Amino acid sequence: MNPISPFETITSLKNVWQSIAEVTADLTTEQWSRQTECPGWNVADQLVHLIGVERQVEGEVPPLGDVSDAEHVKNEFGAFNERWIRDRRPRGGAVIREEFLEVTNRRLAKLAALSPDDFESLVWSPMGERPMADLLSMRLFDSLAHETDIRRALDMPAPQDEVAQRVSLGRMALAVPGVLGRLGRLSEGEAVMLDLGLADSQAWSWVFRDGRVNRGPGVLRTAISLPADVALLRFCGRVGAQDTLVDPRVSISGDRDLGEAFLEAINVVP
Repeated sequence: MNPISPFETITSLKNVWQSIAEVTADLTTEQWSRQTECPGWNVADQLVHLIGVERQVEGEVPPLGDVSDAEHVKNEFGAFNERWIRDRRPRGGAVIREEFLEVTNRRLAKLAALSPDDFESLVWSPMGERPMADLLSMRLFDSLAHETDIRRALDMPAPQDEVAQRVSLGRMALAVPGVLGRLGRLSEGEAVMLDLGLADSQAWSWVFRDGRVNRGPGVLRTAISLPADVALLRFCGRVGAQDTLVDPRVSISGDRDLGEAFLEAINVVP
């Protein structure tokens, strides 16, 4: 896939946020309260999460509160997320949506003023200090994931922004070497191929050489074919490995045990 510029990322982020605003317009109380595939969160909570992260990007401190009873909270950032949600949830979906519009419009105005040099500057991110360009791709991936959560809970069609999907797949690809390395199944020169069925991209391949896994060709050990949207759902843990395997659009050739282990391990998003 061709590289995506930070300016394209900002445009896509705007499109995703606008799409979230559109699909959540005029929801009923029942729809706002529907549980999503994101553990512990309903539809309204998805918007609160996005609000909270953008406020933290702006330097705001999360609300105080004990969230130790939330089983889905696994780390400090998860606790930050949950504090925002506990604080905002009682306000109701319609009020939360208004805050979402306010915060995202403000953020987009600030992003529109960025210069090329600004994209190299180090800023706060959920993963520590990162260049602004990297933060933007994180925010686009996160926003698309939660738009997908909302749409699936509301039985609406999947998101359609191609740039957001490409950025999200790129972030998934960054995690693959670590996943394959931890599995420890590849011998020197062996490769795993992932075919996502993208019209503008060849299948991706990772090879084990000199003690490391990197992108590149090798002696094919396992090939996995699955649609890009299914890959992202599994990456984010929204569907289980077994559900992925029984999807008729998913196939594994070569070493099936390794392919199944990969699909089990690729859920690295907490």
